[in-house]
Amino acid sequence: LRTLDSALRNAPTDAWIRSRLVWYAIEGGDTAVAVSAAHGCQDDELPWWCDALLGLALHASHDFLGAERAFDRALSAMPDSTRCRWTDVGILLDGEAERLVERRPCEDRAALDARLWWLADPFHSVEGNELRSEHFARQTFAVLHDRWRASHPLGWGSDMREIIVRYAWPVAWSRDRTRERSPTQAGYFLAITGHEPNPAYDFFPDAAALESPFDASDASWRPKRSRARTHYAHPRAAPLQPLRHQIARFRRGGSLLIVGAWNATSDTLFNRTPGRVALIISSGDGRPPLMATSESGAARGALIVIAPNTDYLASLELFAGNSRAAARARRGLPASAPAAELAVSDILLLEPGEQPRTLPDAVQHLLPDEELDADGRVTLYWEVYGLLPETPPRVTVSVSRVRASRARRLAEKLGLRDEPQTVEMQWETDAVAAAT
Repeated sequence: LRTLDSALRNAPTDAWIRSRLVWYAIEGGDTAVAVSAAHGCQDDELPWWCDALLGLALHASHDFLGAERAFDRALSAMPDSTRCRWTDVGILLDGEAERLVERRPCEDRAALDARLWWLADPFHSVEGNELRSEHFARQTFAVLHDRWRASHPLGWGSDMREIIVRYAWPVAWSRDRTRERSPTQAGYFLAITGHEPNPAYDFFPDAAALESPFDASDASWRPKRSRARTHYAHPRAAPLQPLRHQIARFRRGGSLLIVGAWNATSDTLFNRTPGRVALIISSGDGRPPLMATSESGAARGALIVIAPNTDYLASLELFAGNSRAAARARRGLPASAPAAELAVSDILLLEPGEQPRTLPDAVQHLLPDEELDADGRVTLYWEVYGLLPETPPRVTVSVSRVRASRARRLAEKLGLRDEPQTVEMQWETDAVAAAT
């Protein structure tokens, strides 16, 4: 680093020296030096390179919003062929999601790409899109090595470039001297293994969520899936945990009142020191998201956001106060029926016993999530809209099996099992907000 810094004083316009200084400063953990060096970049050969180099330095310093802006300037100055290669995310996806992207030519993918990065953004409460910034940082790293062929135990080519774009560059290396001394190996060689950052997760959604984001459920994302096509080690998610939660909509005139409740009391990563929690409601159409936050987020609680009645994606995000652990829940929220129509709110699951008649009271008794034990008791809270006051409604509450083996479902269809497929209750009431 000292040698490169000295050389740069003698040749301040040399892009090779400046790029190497930026990279080695990042590897050495001094991102302030990297950002400062990148700001002085000049490159007549690749006019867009200096913005890309600055984006890499800003990303390494965790200024994701600044990095995205620098990368966007670089993208706008690139030739079309280069921009299409940088923005192509087909190699990061698989299955039907990959086919959805690959079916469209580069010039027609802007809207689909914007939706994909919105859905894949690891945390909507963190400024900028960390995963999109990471993708372009990896592309910059690959170009840096394309241009200057840095030393690498396996050489550098298109295969190494794809590995970097999919899984990031190694942050550590190990050497296996036992393998190097093995008598089965002919000649001298170095047994070196590169290690990418970890823990790392796959933040991309499945194809169904990409096609219909407001119908997505938490199962549309599988961050810990094995053999992921790509992964990213988020600096604020080491580790990333699932979050026990409930998210529900309630109509208030022409608006929606959205409740996000969480419970992480059983996880020691979150129940010791208060951290930060946020409920973010976004539409993916460029409008600013709506957010409720608590900077002293307890391991259990609820947040409420009031928003216009339209389609949303809700993201409930919890960050530990004494570690880099995070937990997340995410699901689509389709718009409620218009105010004049008969409609039922989402259902909240409450602790058994109390029967609250108002939403604020119900929130005080929420269960940790929407899963019940086989012999568990539960109180249900919902609201009904558009009822005629002179007509008492008949209420039916039923519980249906949604997860069963194929053999069990077939037996039930054929009537080979005596157990009913649903458990049902009916009664008449004059209440528009009810609990049972």
